[in-house]
Amino acid sequence: MALSTYIELQASVASWLNRTDLGTEIVDFIALAESKMNHGIAINDRESVRLRVDEMKVSTTYLLGTTDDSVERPVFPIPAGMLELEEIRPTGTWTGNDAAEVVTASDECHLERISHHRLKDFVAASSGSGAPGYYADDPTGDNWEIWPQTSNWRVEASYWLDVPDLASNATSEILTRYPDVYLYGALQEGETFLKLQDTQWRDKFIAAINSANSSTKKASWTGATLRTKNPYGWSRVL
Repeated sequence: MALSTYIELQASVASWLNRTDLGTEIVDFIALAESKMNHGIAINDRESVRLRVDEMKVSTTYLLGTTDDSVERPVFPIPAGMLELEEIRPTGTWTGNDAAEVVTASDECHLERISHHRLKDFVAASSGSGAPGYYADDPTGDNWEIWPQTSNWRVEASYWLDVPDLASNATSEILTRYPDVYLYGALQEGETFLKLQDTQWRDKFIAAINSANSSTKKASWTGATLRTKNPYGWSRVL
């Protein structure tokens, strides 16, 4: 059976469950599976696995500092619809000219996340120098504060968006490339609903997510020079 559109996915789920009377419920199974792809399915009490593939990832840049007409840009607006941040890093300095936006590229390390009160302590203790090294959510939760800001910097954030909602899209790149994730995800929700035993669809769902994530990592390594990265990365909060 084909498995490349939302309609075909629903038909496959019905076929695998051997049920023809679960039309509305199958729609719910798929939506619940999408939620677990985004936010995680528990492996045990301390671990969960989430779908994080290149088809979900985007990046955006923002010019921090002061423009040539004295407009201040002190914070990076948190991107709308962001599911999870992968990395934020300064990628160059700029002149402050909005019309030209001349950027001198640089290859700085990613920023390390710290709590807002620690960022305030850092600012109070030092005037700061060099490239930005830290970021924190501001009190509104709408922006990232970045420190130090000794000049105008272009900053890039790479992050993941939700998987496309198949109820609003006939298909998606993720369904096309990873149909097993959707199928087993919906089946494990059907397993719960129907109180089935020993189907192993939950385990297959977890395995499919891990396989998809692994294929993305392998693709990103191909032909690239491995670089040592801070083991705590952006996620450590001091």
